[in-house]
Amino acid sequence: GGEAGGGPTASQENQAQYEAAQLASYEANVDEKRKRQADAREAVRQGDLSPCEALDPGLVESLYGCMLDWLGEADNRSLLLRFLEQRALAVKWYGAPAEAYSVQQRARLDELLPQPEESETAFEAVEAVSAFLRRETARIQEAISAMPEKGTFMPRLFLQYAPASGAGGSSSSGGDSGGASHATLVLD
Repeated sequence: GGEAGGGPTASQENQAQYEAAQLASYEANVDEKRKRQADAREAVRQGDLSPCEALDPGLVESLYGCMLDWLGEADNRSLLLRFLEQRALAVKWYGAPAEAYSVQQRARLDELLPQPEESETAFEAVEAVSAFLRRETARIQEAISAMPEKGTFMPRLFLQYAPASGAGGSSSSGGDSGGASHATLVLD
């Protein structure tokens, strides 16, 4: 015969315990990650740039060379960390297209960095770098926080860096509003 029981079986109880343990582990990991992020932000505010260096050692080295005074300000260091964190999240979530965007973004940033031989324009260059970091941090944060357009999983900011899906398609991404030349994931 069949089992007629009113209470949960041992198997169901084990499953419930397993799920509770998984949830507790997940919550502990989230809490630990938040604490590490807060610790990194505080370390950067206090002058330790190692969290920034871990995310982009080349950029930090470039800034040491030409914007040391700028790095002396806690708000500027915090801006740099926030920029690097947002960029790292974008690359983690959206892969190669976000990485390609970051490479292009870094090239633009390198063009803005003050040059030692142009000391008379150093202030303007430093201001341009600060404005760039603020603008790009906001753009990336908005892109990764927004709902993707219908028919795609990729934020618009990174779409032009996604590989084309069709063979022989146009290499221009100029006026394409349909997204037909981009690799997309269709969501029903």
